[in-house]
Amino acid sequence: MSESVISSWSAVSVLVVDDEPGMRAILKKALSKKFAQVDTAGSIEEAEELRKRCHFDLLIVDINLPGARGGLNGTKRSIPRLVVVMLSS
Repeated sequence: MSESVISSWSAVSVLVVDDEPGMRAILKKALSKKFAQVDTAGSIEEAEELRKRCHFDLLIVDINLPGARGGLNGTKRSIPRLVVVMLSS
């Protein structure tokens, strides 16, 4: 990968949404090595509150989180450049 792509990662803000505290902690620790800002939320409601206060470029969401699929539909429409990654643990 080019140096400019790698250095641009440091400007990316990430929100991890997972109801498992251990998974949130692991992802935050790993992602913090590459990204400028990594925040976590334990629910869709908590994520929406954070999203109202902060800008995020990337959302990483547990696909099995209650309300995850329906709760993110409006988020993606309101922020078209937002990248959403759904994961299963």
